[in-house]
Amino acid sequence: MDYNSIVNEVFKHFKENNTGVISTKQLYKTIDENDKKKSRKNIKQMVEDKFLSIGPSFYIRNDKYYRQQYGYKVYINCLKKPINLNDWLDYLKKNKEFSFLGFAELNSPLGEYIKIESKGLAEWSGNTEERNILFDYEDYKIIVRNPDSTTLKKMYKVSKEFDAKVQGEDGEFYDKDGFHY
Repeated sequence: MDYNSIVNEVFKHFKENNTGVISTKQLYKTIDENDKKKSRKNIKQMVEDKFLSIGPSFYIRNDKYYRQQYGYKVYINCLKKPINLNDWLDYLKKNKEFSFLGFAELNSPLGEYIKIESKGLAEWSGNTEERNILFDYEDYKIIVRNPDSTTLKKMYKVSKEFDAKVQGEDGEFYDKDGFHY
């Protein structure tokens, strides 16, 4: 099976199941017998190479392929006590600068409609730029992709509500002015 066939099958799975996850077992069902003889590592590399070449990025955890938006992630992360979803949702209700969404809709680079659902997804209206700033809740953290300095300052203010820190995916921390240290 060629790269394009694999890509089409995975996006078909995402669309039919309204999800951003496909298991290794489900992926193997799309691969013909000749390709199944290849090692798992080779198939994994083949899929990753293809997806990276067309735009969206994917990662693999516990034998599942996950669709992930491009962008550098910055987290509001509490190292002492994890942020729980209910606390985040309560914060959103009290803060008028946020609109709770619960989902986002977009088109993939291949033109496929994608709906991403997240119980903690919210839009922040306080940024003066013309792009939507999404704050998402995942794995006891609040995540923003590609935040600008205004958004980093807001993230710092939000972090104080949870006795947390603002931390980039490379481990750096950000202060109240949006500068990393």
